[in-house]
Amino acid sequence: MTARVFLALFAVLAMVLGCNRPSGTFAPVTPPGGAGPAAGDYRTMSTAQLQDFIKSKIGVEEVTLTEKGQNAYSGTLKHLDGSNLPVEVTVDAQRIVCDTKTPAGSTRQIITPQGLTSDLNVK
Repeated sequence: MTARVFLALFAVLAMVLGCNRPSGTFAPVTPPGGAGPAAGDYRTMSTAQLQDFIKSKIGVEEVTLTEKGQNAYSGTLKHLDGSNLPVEVTVDAQRIVCDTKTPAGSTRQIITPQGLTSDLNVK
């Protein structure tokens, strides 16, 4: 057999056999804190799910939130350097707005299904 014929037979055999894993045996992956937002509606998330989701998107060490109204939260963001900053969070169906205000300025971070956008306003 020539190398070309051998390689072609090997490629066809690999495609036919595949990895031979039965269908339907995968385990669905859920985010920390339980299931993610249903159909992209962030308002359906519990406080624990919201904290974990914001933590994963913003990249902070810890998020602590307390509910202050319907879809409105206040709390702190613990950054990797150990500093704690106050945060106000507003949750809409398709976005989460995190406003952080300090004497040095403010930051608005908006989480959407498309990703994260940040707006820094230095005083």
